[in-house]
Amino acid sequence: MPANIPSEAEVLTYFDNLSNWGRWGSDDQLGTLNLLSAAKTRQATALVQEGVTVSCSRTVDWTPEADHMATPLHFMLESGEGWASGDKVTARPSQAATDFFGMAVHGYHITHIDGLAHFFWQGKMYNGRPPHLVSTGLGATVESVELAKPCIVAMGLWILDNPNLEDLAAECQKRNRWEFMLSINPLRLFNATGSPVNPIAIF
Repeated sequence: MPANIPSEAEVLTYFDNLSNWGRWGSDDQLGTLNLLSAAKTRQATALVQEGVTVSCSRTVDWTPEADHMATPLHFMLESGEGWASGDKVTARPSQAATDFFGMAVHGYHITHIDGLAHFFWQGKMYNGRPPHLVSTGLGATVESVELAKPCIVAMGLWILDNPNLEDLAAECQKRNRWEFMLSINPLRLFNATGSPVNPIAIF
């Protein structure tokens, strides 16, 4: 094993050595989001010099793939078909097309962030809460991703699953500048363990 790769035994010690359980009190549900103060937000916004924005999200693709946890769904509740010819029969007072989306957020295809309710370790959630507080009937009754609703504004990449970093890397290399503001806006999903996001890096 290469010297720079830690052993399994060493990695397992991280759960104790690097744990934030109890750091902000036994009732805390935010974890390291507690570090995102107004001062940190001002510090991050001070990095904006050009106003150039770069999306760090992957496009959600509706094509079935073998390694999808579940293929994202998209279908049209209403389309534009029939409006121009006058053949459209509908009770809608205005002309419009409308969509339906459905997706399994977690996995390796959709750019998303996790709530603290997403993972368990040795039968416990963050801060030692019992995992049955996340149920199939009610969802994440504690530590939901909705707690990140004020928006995550930070310096650097923070915590992202499956971001698209290729465009961001190209912009950093072009400028020889590796600092930027990052804005992550999760959807306000009630009792959800994660949310799709479109993180925006701003130079």
